[in-house]
Amino acid sequence: MPKEFILPGDSLGGAALSLARAVIRRAERRVVELFDGEVVINPHLQRYLNRLSSLCFVLELLENQHAGRKTSLAKSE
Repeated sequence: MPKEFILPGDSLGGAALSLARAVIRRAERRVVELFDGEVVINPHLQRYLNRLSSLCFVLELLENQHAGRKTSLAKSE
């Protein structure tokens, strides 16, 4: 597992999974707001979305590997 930020787009499937992960993370942040406002009361929803975004991350790495692409890492400054 890379410790650096990975850059999306090494493969078409990997890019789609990266986009899906971004959408899920946005939904996760919104659920936290709704939970804090007591609109959403299911505490498991936050955990589910977090695990789902982690799954998309791992699937992105696997998709890149399956496509024969090396996952691009962001350069540290």
